[in-house]
Amino acid sequence: MLTTQVIDQLKAKRKRGTGIGSATLKQAEIELLKLANPHQPVAIEFIHVADEEVEAVWNQLTTTERARLRAKGSLGAQHKQSYMSWTAEGELTHTKPTDERAKWLLKRWMEQDGRCAYTGLPLSWTEADLEHIQPLAQLGKLAETPDNMVFTSISINQTKADMSWEEFLNGPVATRASWTPAQWAEEQAAIEQQQQAKQKAQQLACTTAPADYTPEMVTSLGTKYYYLSRLIGLPVYYRAGSKGRSGHSLPKSLGLPILLAWVANPSRHDELVSLSEDICQLKTMEAAGEIEPGSAQEYLQISL
Repeated sequence: MLTTQVIDQLKAKRKRGTGIGSATLKQAEIELLKLANPHQPVAIEFIHVADEEVEAVWNQLTTTERARLRAKGSLGAQHKQSYMSWTAEGELTHTKPTDERAKWLLKRWMEQDGRCAYTGLPLSWTEADLEHIQPLAQLGKLAETPDNMVFTSISINQTKADMSWEEFLNGPVATRASWTPAQWAEEQAAIEQQQQAKQKAQQLACTTAPADYTPEMVTSLGTKYYYLSRLIGLPVYYRAGSKGRSGHSLPKSLGLPILLAWVANPSRHDELVSLSEDICQLKTMEAAGEIEPGSAQEYLQISL
């Protein structure tokens, strides 16, 4: 079990902006979540933040930081990339990301005093993720209400996924609370692999981006490379059996053409994700001797 001293050290690291994304940090989160109230997810007290304070902070943000704020926590493709926003009359609606929405998100983070709503650990803006207490899978767009939206760490939000608070505590939290040092070491190795994959995606973006791209556009392209490569498995950036993941991977010769086809035409996203799943299935059939070797490559060439 992690001692209070170790957790305090982790808090100090987070205040300095270091120690982000490590297995030790995730272990600290699990230790705190073990003590969580099963009937009351939010473990912190919100502080009062005036709109004038939010406006003052907003005016100091760069264009890139404002864009990241606007884009945080979309409802995803299943809801046509919808975002919470408000009409001029103050009614809740769902549309493209707006400055009004971004300022509300900034205010919520300030109200949380820069801390994770579930653990109380300090949470820098770069590692904060918008969390729906009652998941989107249950409520859909109705989950996008102020009293259901808080900021947690990216690792907590991704692990909780579409689970309710009770399912989260009784599932991943309870399971990881009994992990051995070897299992936490495996987790750390997976995190490092993910970080290396992000670096490679950025390197690929630097070498393939048009000459007139700004640094922000190159970074955005690298992010797109990374997330699509996760979907098509180039290489495996997640462990097989994770929630919502098939665990399949594609060799570079098959996956890279799909990735580049998507970059050339982002509107083909859903089509290419389906294609990658078909290719995975064909590779499985090739390995089992059910179809001729090379069938997956031939199907890819025809489809692209």
